[in-house]
Amino acid sequence: MKFFATTTEVTVHREGESPVFGESAVKVRIDDEGGGAFIVLEQMGSDATGARRVMIDAEELDLIVKAARKMLAQPGLGDEP
Repeated sequence: MKFFATTTEVTVHREGESPVFGESAVKVRIDDEGGGAFIVLEQMGSDATGARRVMIDAEELDLIVKAARKMLAQPGLGDEP
């Protein structure tokens, strides 16, 4: 029997902020509820109601990333060439 180590969650956080407790830390994870894998973005925030999350199907991910990069490429936003 073979064993594998698969990364299923990564936390993106600001320098100096806790990747576990930081208010703006975003957990990016893969989930599957039986219908195929999808991405979950989760951020704790400062409210007491718990984590906020967005679930993204694999087919949506590329389109979402392309749309975000296109918007950030506009003059005055994000990284300009």
